[in-house]
Amino acid sequence: MSEKWVSESTKVDTLDGSAKDYQYHWRVPNEKGDFAAVGYKGQYIFVSPAKELIILRLGKREKNIDWIKLFEQIKERIE
Repeated sequence: MSEKWVSESTKVDTLDGSAKDYQYHWRVPNEKGDFAAVGYKGQYIFVSPAKELIILRLGKREKNIDWIKLFEQIKERIE
């Protein structure tokens, strides 16, 4: 993947009518540059370029856990 494509596909979209938090099949949970892919039955990829962090979750969907919020909390605890 080119750096340009990653940059374009993971930025917060501010155009009228656009979903601010969703671009090119990526979830964009905040304006800090983080992005995530949400897969089948609770699979996730969470990426924080600023922290050089990738979190991968494989597993079944269980309970009502906000995984992206949890990943953001984990990210904030990493030095």
